[in-house]
Amino acid sequence: MERGFVEVTFVNPSPPQIISEDHITVVDRSLHLGDVVKRRPEDMMSGIVAGGKMLLTLQHTFTGQTLENVESEYVRGAFDFCEGIQFKGRI
Repeated sequence: MERGFVEVTFVNPSPPQIISEDHITVVDRSLHLGDVVKRRPEDMMSGIVAGGKMLLTLQHTFTGQTLENVESEYVRGAFDFCEGIQFKGRI
């Protein structure tokens, strides 16, 4: 594959496509503990994510207010909470 192009697989049943990096924006490249990772698809060697940190910019859905440089270890996903359950710890 030429430099500056990426292979993109969409959720729908269409086949993978080669697209110029100029035509896409990577919004989220989350890696989770236990994910298998490689430098390149053709590499024989792989690894497993054992830990990591990210600095995040968070934007409130309704007001648009942003918080910058929030350490990922202090952020919990919205689906981690259930109505009536109290979270014990730092948010």
